[in-house]
Amino acid sequence: MREHEPIGGSRLRFASVEQVWLRQAMKWYFAVGLETATLVWTSLPGMRTYLGTHFAGFLAGAGIDDPVLCGDPDTELRAVALGFLAHLRQRRTRTGHPLSATSVGLIQSTVSGFYAFMADHRSEAVAVLGEGRWAGLTDAHARLWRADGRSKNSAWGAGASTGRRAAT
Repeated sequence: MREHEPIGGSRLRFASVEQVWLRQAMKWYFAVGLETATLVWTSLPGMRTYLGTHFAGFLAGAGIDDPVLCGDPDTELRAVALGFLAHLRQRRTRTGHPLSATSVGLIQSTVSGFYAFMADHRSEAVAVLGEGRWAGLTDAHARLWRADGRSKNSAWGAGASTGRRAAT
C-alpha cells in the first residue's frame, strides 16, 4: 500500500459476493495487485463493486457458477461477454438512470483485466485458491470483448482495469 493512501484504513466487504470461487479470486487478485503495485487501494472499492456486484449479479441471474463461464469457450464465451454487456446496459443507477457509457466501459475493463490476470495465472490460481475449475480458462478469457464489443465511450483501454497492465 502506498505510504499516503487516502482510504488506507477502509475495509472491503466480500461476504455479499455469492459465488465463493469469484469472492476468493477477487481477494487474491487484489492482494497480488497491491503487492506488485499494479493496483492501488483507492481503486479497489470501485473494482469490488464492478466485480462483486455487477458481474456477480449477472452470473447469478444467468445461472453461471463456474469460472470458465460456459461449456465451450471457443464457441460460447463471446455470447456470455455480450450478454453481460447487455445486462450492464439495462442496469439503472440509484436515481433510475441507465449506467453511463463510461461506467459500462469501466466495468468491462475491470472484468476484462481480472479475467486476463486469472487466465495468465490459471495454474497458480488452482494451487493458491484450491479451485480446480480455474485450470479451464483459455486465452479467450484474456480478451472477453473485441474492439466492437466494448462500450464506445470507455475511458480505459481493453483489459486495463486501472490504466496499467494486470499483475504478472
